Amino acid sequence: MEVHFQIDYRTIWGEEVRVRILQKDGTESILPLPTTDGKTWRGTLNVSGNMTYQYFIFKEGKETLSECGLNKRRIEDNNSGYAIYAFDSWRQEPNMKYLFSSAFTECIRHEEKEERKAKDTLHSKTLRINVSAPQLEEGQQLYMNGNQKMLGNWDIKKSVELKKSEDILGWYIQLDASKLTFPLEYKFYSAKNNEKDTIDWECGMNHRIDELEIRDKEIYILSDLTINFARPLWKGAGVAIPIFSLKSKESFGIGDFGDLQKMIDWASLTHQRIVQILPINDTTMTHTWTDSYPYSSISIFALHPMYMNLKALGRIDDKEKAEYYKEKQKELNALPKIDYEAVNKTKWDYIKDIFAQEGKKVLASAEFKKFMAANEEWLMPYAVFCYLRDKFGTPDFHLWGDYQLYTPKKVA
Repeated sequence: MEVHFQIDYRTIWGEEVRVRILQKDGTESILPLPTTDGKTWRGTLNVSGNMTYQYFIFKEGKETLSECGLNKRRIEDNNSGYAIYAFDSWRQEPNMKYLFSSAFTECIRHEEKEERKAKDTLHSKTLRINVSAPQLEEGQQLYMNGNQKMLGNWDIKKSVELKKSEDILGWYIQLDASKLTFPLEYKFYSAKNNEKDTIDWECGMNHRIDELEIRDKEIYILSDLTINFARPLWKGAGVAIPIFSLKSKESFGIGDFGDLQKMIDWASLTHQRIVQILPINDTTMTHTWTDSYPYSSISIFALHPMYMNLKALGRIDDKEKAEYYKEKQKELNALPKIDYEAVNKTKWDYIKDIFAQEGKKVLASAEFKKFMAANEEWLMPYAVFCYLRDKFGTPDFHLWGDYQLYTPKKVA
């Protein structure tokens, strides 16, 4: 697959534009782009398979600036033998950056991705237009209309739909360029099933392409346009609460992740959109009450064991131990204040007992192996830190002797 890159970017003396290409098999390539005027940068690369790419600035032997990483551009290899021309603009952080965050894309406005039923039609001359529409909400569709017969000739009833892309909040359309005439003018709008009373045109002037020469077996891709609508900023009601305050009858002396689920269910029933919580990362340093401060985490990934829902871990088979934990639960829940040390000790005892009972089976399971493989990068050093912290009785690694430097094989 022959890919031609082009981007307009004004540099200062000594800077050059490069593009980082990542193929599906993990192979990474860096392509320096030559220029004749210091503004338009072009380059060509032959690649195989699907790829993502991102531009960056290179100066004095190092990368000095890169584009906003919210979305990496994608190009799919359709095995057609077509040459692909990508016309791009430098991606700054969008004005509505918060709408691209996982809080919105995975929670507040989460939508299940539909599997693509069939490949997109590839014309002898294809023009693909990629856009982002972060303001669209559930049930809204993006449409396009313009001064061409195939776009509706500004007749709303004859508008064409865009499809959702793999990009975050991305949409696209592929046009038969052999049926287009120039200059080409077009504009986007949103609607619910093309209903006239829900139509909302994008802000600004029409988009215009004065001239574009596309030859046979070529795909031209125009990207980096963000659709803006004259809509107020997103607002949503919610509640902010620390998880330790969500104590219920099923807790072990402190609110936990099971209680958080109850809280989310309540928020949903009362039509709230947000539940904000205090940090929940592991803060275990000394195994004393001082570890309860939520802003002294030892890992940005690991969650605090004291928020673990013991019921979700499974039932202790030993009847005597099971009765002990049942009584301990009542005792901890009856306390007028949270006893962090007692809660943590009880939960760790339970974790150790359930591990002795189920650990061998869990460690051999496909689910655990998959989890380990996906999280090994942070999980291994975190586990080593916890082990050495307890072995030497201090989180200060300067006091760990030969183990001050992290070497997993040495610890093992």
